[in-house]
Amino acid sequence: MKRNKKFLSKILIGGMILANLNFSVYASDFTSNTFINEKSTEIETLISEMSNSSNKRSKTDINNEINNLHIEVEEYFKSLDKLSEQDIEDMEYMIDKLDELDLKKRDFFQEKVKTGNWRAGDILIYQAGSDSAAGEASMTGHTAVLSNVENYVIEASKTGKNGAKVFHWDVSNLWKGASGIKQYEVTSLFGTPADNNKKQIAVNFGLEQVGKPYSFKSPIFMDNGWYCSKLTFRQWFKAGYELGGSLKIVVSPAFSLLVTPFDIAIDANTRAYYNWGRDLPKPL
Repeated sequence: MKRNKKFLSKILIGGMILANLNFSVYASDFTSNTFINEKSTEIETLISEMSNSSNKRSKTDINNEINNLHIEVEEYFKSLDKLSEQDIEDMEYMIDKLDELDLKKRDFFQEKVKTGNWRAGDILIYQAGSDSAAGEASMTGHTAVLSNVENYVIEASKTGKNGAKVFHWDVSNLWKGASGIKQYEVTSLFGTPADNNKKQIAVNFGLEQVGKPYSFKSPIFMDNGWYCSKLTFRQWFKAGYELGGSLKIVVSPAFSLLVTPFDIAIDANTRAYYNWGRDLPKPL
């Protein structure tokens, strides 16, 4: 199995140290290779089937298998007591494979992306190791939620000119120049997209936090400070979806869990909707 091993856990740890946190990822004796290889093969088989015009399997069967893969992968990472560096690399790898599967399914099912729609509530993510808007490798990755104002996003970030807080502003402020940008929709475990009411609940909760301070040290369920993925997590938690993925990374001395962009992307309730790459996200 060929992989692009970027040692993202080391990059992530470095980012937390720069943020003056005592951050640790505990080693695990568990080897993930068998499970990861097995699920990767299943994904490749499904992609091949959907690429084959003579495929006779029903769309229902294929859809059920895709949903089960998402659930199994999330449950696997939840089952690990603690995340090792290898586990984080495995998570990055499986995110990319599942995203490839989701985008292929969209094409196979002829689920065309909507035009002229900013899709409020969708999530933007680039992972650790991707370029930030400054053109430098990101230490932690970044997330934002699309607002109901076209071209605007809700995000928590530290900035040089505008302070460290929750922003509601044009997507170009922190996403132009970034790489590896993907757009995700929130769904049920069966792949049914969240309805407009749920999306609006998530957006409204984010708007209520605008202007509040940025902080890595704030526990997930406290509102005294926000970092990007915590805000995204809490916006959708308010709407009834727990996009926790694995939630294994611990920040001390508070010993509180840290939700990361990896957790949100690997969660079985998020599905890849569009791969922007280096393009600035815009209405589709």
